[in-house]
Amino acid sequence: MKAFFESVEKREDKKEGEALIEKFTPTWNNLSDSKKDAFVANCNRMIDRKMRPFPHFKTYINTIINFENARQNENNFKVFHLVLENLIEKSRGRNYMTFLEFCENLFLDK
Repeated sequence: MKAFFESVEKREDKKEGEALIEKFTPTWNNLSDSKKDAFVANCNRMIDRKMRPFPHFKTYINTIINFENARQNENNFKVFHLVLENLIEKSRGRNYMTFLEFCENLFLDK
């Protein structure tokens, strides 16, 4: 993931990517193996659909951070990723991003 964010051309985006990875690392370290597998599978689908580090992956990673901070259970994580899988396979990228942006805010710990 770190190399993916380092591949961006803008220097500001590289710095933002580094900060995002640093922010995400504690969440990643606390994910179960099945959650990590779902995360990686979704990232691979996003890459297949030519989604970019910014805004697509940034929004997805922030959503996962917020999801975990909201202490959602394993089953909710699984269902959430089934919805993402369905959206990415059957809709345009904009619908996927609209859903991710909604969830990013929904799971935000206020």
